[in-house]
Amino acid sequence: MKRVLLPILLVLGLNFLLNEWFKHINKEAVIWELDASFFGNVKNKEVQYLILGNSHSFGIETYENDSLIHFASYGENWAKSYYKLKYLIEHGYSINHLLLNYDITDTKQIGLDNKNLNYWDKYVNFFELGNVTNNFSQYFGFWLRANFMNYAGRYFEFYEYYTLSQNQNEKSQEATFTPPDFIQRHNIEENCFGEIIVEDAKFYLEKIVEICTENNIQLVLVKYPITKYHYYKHSTCFEPTHYYHKLNSVVLAYENVLIFDYQKIYFENYTKFRDGHHLSGAARDEFSSLIREELERTKFLQ
Repeated sequence: MKRVLLPILLVLGLNFLLNEWFKHINKEAVIWELDASFFGNVKNKEVQYLILGNSHSFGIETYENDSLIHFASYGENWAKSYYKLKYLIEHGYSINHLLLNYDITDTKQIGLDNKNLNYWDKYVNFFELGNVTNNFSQYFGFWLRANFMNYAGRYFEFYEYYTLSQNQNEKSQEATFTPPDFIQRHNIEENCFGEIIVEDAKFYLEKIVEICTENNIQLVLVKYPITKYHYYKHSTCFEPTHYYHKLNSVVLAYENVLIFDYQKIYFENYTKFRDGHHLSGAARDEFSSLIREELERTKFLQ
């Protein structure tokens, strides 16, 4: 009996140590640092202007003791934003306004991937998300990995994280984007990537609107600046006007929703971008001023 139990206990013990070690190392990743910054800056659990969403949200610069506070994360979709917002509300945070990305790519995918599962385990209801997406078995697997085997298949990420973060720190945020030539753009526009309005994404967008309504949160949907190249690359399978008309019919049925449209303000000015859809340092400052001016005009920014 001991001969059987000993190997099992050794395997379980090794698994526990590897999982805890990975969690400890993984907490140094950017996504954890952003959370630490948020919770460190919020005082008395009161948030005037909460910013949620994907990396486009970082086009808005925030400062120390600022009324605008980031709680966004890279690769964050509406499902992730909903669960993070729900977490804050359930933990007693008072939020007056929410700024959420309203991009052309927001409904092309929903749910989670294999990265940072132990991070998302803090916020996301894996089982509910599995039911919504009709993929319960996959999300049950994600829950198992998040809690017991988060390191599985991710050994190389340590090397990638430390080398890439070092290289990114060395790169200037002022680097500008050079779009492909006309032929390459034309080829991209002719291809169809199957990106349509996914009903699961629309479901979670409406969940965000509903939870904001229930908690008297003013929701501001922000169309962040993107390049013409990015716009056409990600709208090959649908007409953008129809895309937004369909989404607007959902969100504008509620009184607490506004839309700030800055999508095309730098449409063909590629010097404002460090890639096809992320603003450069100087452009972020300029765009942040525009957002604050818009909030002032709408009497939100006190």
